Amino acid sequence: MKKISLLVIFLYIVFGAVCQPQQKDIVLSKKVQKINKQKEVINSIRVYHKPENLPVAIKAYEDLFAMDPPLSVCGPFYRGYADVLAQSGNLTKAITYYDLAINNGFAEPDEFGYTYRKEYFVKDTALYNRKLKEYLSMCVHSVRESQLIYELRQLLGADQFARKYELKHPEYTDILRFSDSLIMKRLVNLMKEYPEYENIFSVDKEVSIILSRHLFSAYPLFWLTYFEPITRKKVEEGICMPFVYADLYDKCIIRAFGCQSYYGQWDNNGKNANPDTELVNKRRRWLGLPPLQELKKDEFMIMPAYD
Repeated sequence: MKKISLLVIFLYIVFGAVCQPQQKDIVLSKKVQKINKQKEVINSIRVYHKPENLPVAIKAYEDLFAMDPPLSVCGPFYRGYADVLAQSGNLTKAITYYDLAINNGFAEPDEFGYTYRKEYFVKDTALYNRKLKEYLSMCVHSVRESQLIYELRQLLGADQFARKYELKHPEYTDILRFSDSLIMKRLVNLMKEYPEYENIFSVDKEVSIILSRHLFSAYPLFWLTYFEPITRKKVEEGICMPFVYADLYDKCIIRAFGCQSYYGQWDNNGKNANPDTELVNKRRRWLGLPPLQELKKDEFMIMPAYD
């Protein structure tokens, strides 16, 4: 276990040497803030078991598209728009947006085969089956991408094995720490081996969700060093929601450096609250976030932003 501790210390020294709290604040334009507000509106509307909300949902998507956001911003919403169109019975237009989502890389081709989507097409099963066959024929990865997916899947398997093993053998308290440290080291090497991918997690959503949650919690400097710049760029481009970035940033700098909350989105139950609320609110305003006095701590469920 001594070797494990030395490895972890070494990685922290390496990461800490290049990672310090940011110097330049993110200031979003009014247009990006307006687009983010509209995205929040869309995300707040529930339609799957509430078909009465379909007209409102359709209008919310169309209001977003009317703002003329770049493809990188509106593209991730094509699939959702297609879903509400299909649910409302407008199958032809829905297919147009499924095509846009899949052809532009905002949805995986096999996602069209999910059971609940099949239910949307009960009035035209021939159309559904034809498009499903077409989309499934597109499920092809390059050799190099397949190799990366394989590598990531191996790491996911190692992660899941370690967690299940710890549940059965709680006496081995270092197994997860050992596993996480090795997985993190391998991920750093994969980033060097596959430099064409700005974010290597982008090729596998399940790996992204599971590994990022575990590693960013255990090793906040890992996120700050390698993923903060990616997430920051997505926030500035209007792709990543600001509250996701603010929550991750606060958690990582507090856990890594023990400093005060930067955006007030997370303050370690008040232990690392920033007393300068005026400054914090200024930073929040630049991101288009509500002031601290209006923040509901349980309002958001933070999701990984690494798809």
